[in-house]
Amino acid sequence: MTQPDYPNLYEVVMEQLIQHGPQAFRDVITAMMNQAMQIERSQFLGAAPHERSNDRQGHANGFKPKLVDTTLGTLNLSIPKTRNHGESGFYPQCLEQGRRSERALMLCVAKMYISGVSTRRVEKVLDLFGIEKISSTQVSRATAVRILSPQVIDTS
Repeated sequence: MTQPDYPNLYEVVMEQLIQHGPQAFRDVITAMMNQAMQIERSQFLGAAPHERSNDRQGHANGFKPKLVDTTLGTLNLSIPKTRNHGESGFYPQCLEQGRRSERALMLCVAKMYISGVSTRRVEKVLDLFGIEKISSTQVSRATAVRILSPQVIDTS
């Protein structure tokens, strides 16, 4: 498999850091994660986009947007999609970890809500961590019985 012709990420990252300093960290991480996911998709498929190969296991099929909450704030990622790759589906490994941290975040939101913190205050607290928005529906879902663990219910 040949290396895909991606833009020079190093130059993009350095330009962002030179122009914006530490405020560019979120954009830099977004660019790096997007490129890492594209490379991972190419490895999963056995060929880069537009590459002809006997080892190809499917085809790239565009991207879908996804907002991912991190310690740097909310990242607007482009998740690569695939098609015609058999039974095994593609999902980037770097986002598998995000599912666990998202669950931990929602458990904290549930505990705040159960402790009597208003939805607006929960939103203000999360805003301090760079998480752009949480809706009252998300707070309600977080406090639903299916997500609560005995740890959360014990508010002592």
